[in-house]
Order: sequence, then structure tokens, then C-alpha cells
Amino acid sequence: MSSLQEKSTPDADRIKPQYVHMLIGIVFIMFFFYVISQLLEGLALITILVFNTLSIILTFPLKGPLWCKIAWLGVGNLIGVAWNVLRMSLMSLITVIIGIETEPLRIANFILGPVTDFLWLVPVWSLGLSALSSLDHRRR
Repeated sequence: MSSLQEKSTPDADRIKPQYVHMLIGIVFIMFFFYVISQLLEGLALITILVFNTLSIILTFPLKGPLWCKIAWLGVGNLIGVAWNVLRMSLMSLITVIIGIETEPLRIANFILGPVTDFLWLVPVWSLGLSALSSLDHRRR
């Protein structure tokens, strides 16, 4: 049997999920979520929770260094907080310019808030996957 045939066994081709990385990521998310829940509320927390859930389920099981996964998760959470603070500031500014908080303004914020949150969520998550892939590629 040649060495090529020995390496192509089903076990060698299969990538095993890194469950320890997922558990460490969940602990990190619980800590960070506790900290940012003091700053944000409502839709902002839901969006950041969606980002964290996607990261844990889809990124943390992949092969790659744990520090890179946690760094991108932290960067993503910080960008999410900054984005939501900016969005809330803009809504407050619009409220001051109009003079009163109107019901249509609340409805627009409720509908457009999650839609605009995807402007940061998708690129940051994609950049994290790219960074993880490039680190793995450099190691080879």
C-alpha cells in the first residue's frame, strides 16, 4: 500500500469540529454580552446576539487559532456597539431637529434598524472568516 493511499482514508479527510473552541467562545460571548447589555438595549442586543451566534456556530468549529477567532468576535462586537451607538445618536439628532419623537419615526427605526445592522454584520463576519482562512493558508 502506497503512502498516498494511507493518507486518503475517510478519517484523514474529515475535519473534526473544535468543540473546546466553541465552549471558550460561548464563555467569551456571555461575558461580553453582560458588559454591553449595560450600554445597549432592544434591537441592538438582538443584532449582536445574532452575530455572536453565527460566529460560534459557523466560525469557531473551523480549524484555526483560537486567538484569531476570539479577536474577530471581539472586534465584531465592538463594531456592533459602535454602529448601534451611532444609529441611536442619529435617531436622537433627528428627534431634536423635528422637536418631538413621532410614531412614524419609531416605526422607521424599528423596521430599518435591523436592516441597516446587516451593513456591519455581514462584512465583519466575512472578514473574520477570511482572516482565519489566510492564517491557516500561511501556516501551510
